[in-house]
Order: sequence, then structure tokens, then C-alpha cells
Amino acid sequence: MKKIIRLAVVLLCAALTVGCDGPKKADTLAKDIIDQWHLVENPLISNSTEDIIDVYVEFKLDGTFTLYQKDFSTPIYYNVYKGSYLLGEGGIITGKYSDGKNWGATSGYKAEVTKVGEEATLTLTNVDKPEDVSVYEQCTIPSDVKGATVKMTTRGEEMFEIVRFL
Repeated sequence: MKKIIRLAVVLLCAALTVGCDGPKKADTLAKDIIDQWHLVENPLISNSTEDIIDVYVEFKLDGTFTLYQKDFSTPIYYNVYKGSYLLGEGGIITGKYSDGKNWGATSGYKAEVTKVGEEATLTLTNVDKPEDVSVYEQCTIPSDVKGATVKMTTRGEEMFEIVRFL
């Protein structure tokens, strides 16, 4: 009986020692991603399109996201897309829209959050196409963006395919 108790104590100490390594990089990244972001750089955004394309995304603690996107198809309104995301090993984030479509990056995006003082940027690099890099700045999504939204499925999304920014 004493041997069993000693073994249990040794195993408990070993478990506590392993568990005291501090926060892992993936855990920190997961906490940093949970926020609201505004797209500021993307290969599709240029001087001629910056007034037409505008994207905000909110990553939530429960593993869901909401994307607000204004583009060529709806220059006045923001399309609203919802879905779920998963942050995996190596900082690879993948997601699926609520209509069942996967994000544009088949293998996901390499996510990196950079903080400078109170400001933060989220960089998403397409794993399949490393030249496809999107940079988001941390922000609060404006209420006028949320108020100018339309769910595309109610406007006949089946008639044309819209490029989604995730």
C-alpha cells in the first residue's frame, strides 16, 4: 500500500512539474485572436478598390466568427457571414461558413498576432498560396457597419458567387 501511495505522489509531482511550464504559444495565440479585426492589406485591395472593399471579422471565444464584407457586389451594404473556426497546431487556423463552405484557404491560414503597445495586428497567410497575405488591425467594429448588413442568402446568393475574404 505504501508503494502505491509513493507512486501516486511521484506521478502527481511529475504531472505538476510538466503543467507548470507557463502558457504555451498556441494558447497565447488563441487568446490574442479572439477579438474584432479590420482588414487593411490584401492582394485584392488596391488604390482603385479600397473604397469598394471593406472587411471586418470578429473571432469569438466559443469558436465562432462573424465576417462583415462590403465589396463589388454590394457597394452599399455589408454581407454578413457566420461560421466556426479552429486554431490548430503551428498556429494554423481553419474555418467553415454556416452554409457549409470552407474558407478559401484549403489548408488554412498561418495566423500571427503582433502587439505594439495597445495596438495589435493579425496576419493571416494562406498555407497553400504564401503570396496571399491578409493583414487585419485590431478594432471595434463600427455600429454603422453592423447596421448596414444584409444576409446574402435572402438576396439570392445562388445567382452569383461572391469572393469571401476568409
